[in-house]
Parts: sequence; C-alpha cells; structure tokens
Amino acid sequence: MPKKSKVDERIDKLFEGFHPEENAPIVKIKPKVEELKPRLPNQKSIWQSSDPIPASKPTYNTMIIAAILATILVLATSLVFLRFRNIPLLPDKIIPAQPSTSTTLLSNAAVPSSASPAKPILPLALTQITSRPTLTPTFLPTLTSTAIGGCNGVTEIPLPECTALVALYKSTDGDNWINKLGWLVTTKPCSWFGVICSNSHVTGLYLSSNALNGSITPELGNLSFLTILRLNYNQLSGSIPPEIGRLTDLTNILLFGNRLSGSIPPELGKLPTLTLLSLGGNELIGSIPPEIGNLTNLTGLYLYSNQLSGNIPPELGKLRNLTGLYLYSNQLSGSIPTELSGMTALNLLSLENNFLSGNIPSALGQLINLTGVNLSFNKLSGSIPPEIGQLVNLTSLSLAGNQLSGSIPHELGGLTNLTSLSLNLNQLSEDIPSEFSNLTKLTDLYLDGNLISGPVPESMHNIVGLTNFYYPSTICLPNTTDFLEWISAVNHSHDILCP
Repeated sequence: MPKKSKVDERIDKLFEGFHPEENAPIVKIKPKVEELKPRLPNQKSIWQSSDPIPASKPTYNTMIIAAILATILVLATSLVFLRFRNIPLLPDKIIPAQPSTSTTLLSNAAVPSSASPAKPILPLALTQITSRPTLTPTFLPTLTSTAIGGCNGVTEIPLPECTALVALYKSTDGDNWINKLGWLVTTKPCSWFGVICSNSHVTGLYLSSNALNGSITPELGNLSFLTILRLNYNQLSGSIPPEIGRLTDLTNILLFGNRLSGSIPPELGKLPTLTLLSLGGNELIGSIPPEIGNLTNLTGLYLYSNQLSGNIPPELGKLRNLTGLYLYSNQLSGSIPTELSGMTALNLLSLENNFLSGNIPSALGQLINLTGVNLSFNKLSGSIPPEIGQLVNLTSLSLAGNQLSGSIPHELGGLTNLTSLSLNLNQLSEDIPSEFSNLTKLTDLYLDGNLISGPVPESMHNIVGLTNFYYPSTICLPNTTDFLEWISAVNHSHDILCP
C-alpha cells in the first residue's frame, strides 16, 4: 500500500468516525462508470429494500462535495439570520441621516444628495430609492430643504392648483412659515398644513397667523374650487390680485390684519356665493367699489382700519342679508346713504372715525334688527332723528364727537334694552329727557361736552345699574336723599346741587 500523503492523513482525521461501523482506512478510488449511471425504473430503491444498507467508503470527491455543501449551508443560515435581524445586506445603500431635531414620516420624498454624513439610519424597508429591492426606513428626519421643489409627481390635485400652492409658498417666504408641514416635501398637497381638499380639488386655505411674508400671487385664481381663503394676521403686502374674482365658489375671504395696499378689486363683486369679506386692518386706499353691492349673499363686510376714501356706495343698500357693516377708521366722506335702510337684516352698523357729514338719515329707524350703532367722531350735523327711538333692540348707541344740535329726542327713552348711550361732544341743548329714567339697563351714559342744562331728572335714581354718568357743568343735581345716595355710588362729573 502506498504511503499516505499529509493531505490524506488530514482527511482521515477529519472523517474519523464518519462510518463508526467500519474501521478500515479510507482509500481514494475513482467511481466506476456504472455507479454514475442513472438508476433504471426496474431497479429497487434502497429505501424500498429491507436489507441493511451496506456501509460504503467515502471517497475524496465525496468529502470535497460534503465540505462544499456544509459551507453553503453555513452561508445560507447566516444570510437568513441577518435578514431576520434587519441588518442591511447592502451597507453602501444606507440612507444618511439629515440633521434635524424632529422626524417625519417618509412619503415618497427624494433624499437630497447633499445629506449630512452623520451616523446612518439603519433602514427597515426601502421603497423606490434604488433600482433593486433593499430595506428602507419607516421614518426619516425632517428635510430641511425642498424635497420635490414643485409639482413633480403630484397627481392628487390638478396641476394648475398645485402650481398655485407652490407659487403662494414661494412668494410668501414659505421656508420661514411658523408651520409648513408637508409643503413641497410630499407629493400629497392635501396633507400640507392648512390645505383642505374635497373630491381631488383644493377647497380651503387656512394659513392665518403663520408668518406669511410677501405678496398674494395671482396664481391663486387657479384654485377654481376654493371656498375659504384665510390668510389673516400675517405680514402680507402688495395688492389684492383681481384674479381672486374668478373663484366663484368662494364663501369666505379673510385677509385682515396684514399690510395689503392698493385698491379693493371691483372683481370681488363677481363672487355670488361670498358671505364674508374681511379686509380690515390693512393699508388699502381708494374708494369702496360699488360692485360690492352685487354680493347679495354677504352677511359680513369688514373694511375697517384702512385708508379708504370717497363716499359710501348706495349700492350697499342691496345687501339684504348683511348683518354687520364695519367701515370705521377710514377716510370716508359724504353723507350716509339713505339706501342703507335696505339692509333689513343688519345688526351692527359701525361707521365711526371717518369724515362723514350731513344729517343722520331718519330711514335708519327702519332697521329694527340693529343692536349696535356707532356713528361717532365724524362731521354729522343736524338733529338726532326721533325715528332712532324705534330701534328697540339697540343695546349700544354712540353719536359722540359730531356737530349734532337741537334737543335730545324724548323717543330715546323707549330704547329699554340700551346699556350704553354716548351723545357727548356735540352741540345738543335743552334738558335731559325725563324718559331716560325708563332706561333701566343703562350702565354708561355720556352727555358731557354739550350745551344741555337744567336738573338731572330725579327719577333717574331708578337706574340702579348705572356705573358711569357724565354731564356738562350746566347740569345740576336734585337735592334729595334718594338721589344723592344713588349718585354717590356712580362715577359722575360733579356734585353741583340745584337751588
């Protein structure tokens, strides 16, 4: 027998005990050709034989094959183990972390190539990031730069609507908004902060108090299904785009509390479903467009605290559903149109701090739903119309700071729901009507700065809730115990007693 080589000795030692029933040494022999032939159908399988299986001597090739199989088995087991442990098989495809203090859900967002080389995130499930399936993360840090940058990949809403949103974001310094969640990061505009959708269209923009700084873009006119536009309390400047007049489904426009300038676009009068128009607290100039009178569904018109000039359009009298008209703190001039008596649903009329002149229209007495009227600090003249006494639902009436003259109408004593009456700083004369004692709900009564004289009606001590009562020095107080006890508990002008 030839002497074994060192390789044979190692193989013998490796397979020692491989066939414990036979201690014969392993001899390398080539398999016979017959052993390589496939088994014929009529040959009996060794699994069908009842005879014991004869032990065979392992050959060198057999051992090599066994070693290879064992290696493959170990590798396969390792791969399965790694997969179940969620350890990435392609570490070069790991998505690097983006520096941020918060995390947001990845929603088909592209990862910028300039991502920080910080410690990588171990992905859990990777989708549409590489061309072959690997694991991708469920969460990624908030992207600090625009991920989609526009409307690429957006199918949730029509392209013109998406373009309008992107234009608004860019023109109002969207990167510095207080809340910009989702904007230009995901391809789902309906999930962007402040965007409301219905039936695959943008129907609402709620971006109040969100630090929008810049101009309102005309592209907003492409949001054809928009019903609510709320951009109030921001730092918007520039003019109001006339293209908003194309949004015929609008019901609410709230732009108050900005720095908008220019004139009010007459195109706003083409919005038949508009119920609320609030442009107050801006720097708007020019006149109030008479086309506003076409908004017959309007319930609230807020144009206060601007620099509007010219006359109050009589066409506003067609707004029969209007409940609140707020034109105060402008530079409006001319007379108060008698046509305003057509606003039969009006609750609040606020025209103070303007340059209005002429008489107070007696037709205002027809607006029986009024609860508050403020015409103070204008240049109104003439007498107070007694028809004002018909406004029995009034709780507040202020005519202060005008040039009103004549006597105080006794009919005002019929306003029994009145809590505040301001007639001060006029040229009213004669005495205080005794009917004022019927105003038992009064808390504030201002008559100072007039020419009225005589005693305060003694019966006024029945107004037990009166807190402030101011009158000119030409008025005297009844010298009775009940009255003096009452007036001592009220903030009043002086204690000059009647003779």
